[in-house]
Formats: sequence, structure tokens, C-alpha cells
Amino acid sequence: MPLVGVLALQGDVREHVRALQRVDAQVATVRTVEQLDEIDALVIPGGESTAISHLLTTSGLRDVLARKLDEHLPVFGTCAGLILLSSHIADGRSDQWSFGALDVSVRRNGYGRQVASFEVPEGTLTLPTLRPVLKTLAQVVDVDYYMPGCPPEPHQIAAVIDLVIQVLQGKAQLPPKGSYIGCGASTVCDECPRERNVKHITAFKRIQDVAPLDPNLCILEQGVPCNGPATRSGCNSRCPRVGAQCIGCYGPAEGVLDYGARLITA
Repeated sequence: MPLVGVLALQGDVREHVRALQRVDAQVATVRTVEQLDEIDALVIPGGESTAISHLLTTSGLRDVLARKLDEHLPVFGTCAGLILLSSHIADGRSDQWSFGALDVSVRRNGYGRQVASFEVPEGTLTLPTLRPVLKTLAQVVDVDYYMPGCPPEPHQIAAVIDLVIQVLQGKAQLPPKGSYIGCGASTVCDECPRERNVKHITAFKRIQDVAPLDPNLCILEQGVPCNGPATRSGCNSRCPRVGAQCIGCYGPAEGVLDYGARLITA
């Protein structure tokens, strides 16, 4: 089994290790050059990109990792990890560097700078910059592939990493640009074990006003709005299975252009 390393200099190291362990991956933390030489793939976790880049330099890992990237070591970057792997940083510091391993542009403070955060009794509140128009990700950056989810689940991330490894080993090919990866091509309804019949809905109700829900019957047929008919599969219908309506985490299913219209036709 390939050994997947998690760069453990700063950031969400523990969370990434646990996510990989939940999909039965063999995981090791990486803090030294010797540990980097032992792994077959690497995850660079979220954190503070300038802090991680500084620690990569002082630990001696920067040059060794750059060489391994040139040799096509499979690497997955989350948040700060993506910044470090990118080819262009839109609003980086004057001394900010990156490996240039991914042909992508990233905006380092796309959700607001830390100076936009302030303390409130409940904790730290960060206010993002408000825009007059709501845009999709593809309207802001050039997207190669989509991995749906809010957030993507461990089994999705594992599937994507496995695909990249197989491509590098010549055992698979990457799908066309713009494809959805790590998910299904059908709908949540097709994964849901609840019984579906011809729908005769006379009124929609809030889920808290329907007590109790029939555990075997389609939630939508019980008058509770459920996005299952229009949402892309891949989550194994986790919400409907436990009596909660689908809220569309995986985005529109293949061929769905209008969420509302698809739900009405259901």
C-alpha cells in the first residue's frame, strides 16, 4: 500500500491525517528530508502559507520537495497547500514564493485578510469583501476539475489522489477538462434507499412540522422539500438516510441547468 505523507510543519495536520486514516490509507507525518524520502504521495495541509513556506526553507525540505515535484511525486494541496503548489499568487507578499507545480492562479486573501477579523464575545469574526454580483468559481478562475461537496469528504479526496497516482503510473487517463471527479454521475435519489412512487404533493411543509417522517418513504413525497432529484450523487444519500432532506451539497446533477425547474418536474 502506498505511504501517504502529510507535511507537518504547521496547519491542519491532525485533521488531514485523520481524514486519510478514515479511508484506510497508510499515513505518515513529514517534518524532515529523511521522512520525505520514504513516502509515495504527499498532502500539504491548510494553514498559513507564509509560515509554511518559511519552515520549508529552514527545515531544508524546500529544495528536496521541489526536486520530487519535478519527478512527479503526487501531491494534494488544501488551502495554503494549494497556494504553495500554484504557479501564480494574485496577492502574495513581496517575498512570497511557490513551487509552480500546478498551472493555476490563486488569490491568497480571496476571503479577506486577517486584518478584517476582529474579536467578539463568541470568538473571532471575519467579514469577507461583499460583491454586488454572486459568481461561480469558474467565473473567477480557470477551473480544470470540480470536486463537489461542502466540504469534499475523505473518500472523495482519496479517490482523486488514487486517480492521480494511477495516471502517473500509466494505468489511467485524466478525464476532460471541466469534469467532476470524486463523485457520481447520477442523482442523490438514485442512491437513496427510500421508496419512491408517483408523487402527489398537495402542500410543502417544514420538516419540523412533519412528525414523525415515514422512515421508508421518499421525503419529497411526504411534502418536505428535498433537493435529491437535482443534486449530484456521490454522498451515498447521507442526509435522507437519517431523516433529513438533501440540501444540495454536491451541486447540480449532470444535465441540470436550473435547480428549481428540475425539482418542479420531479
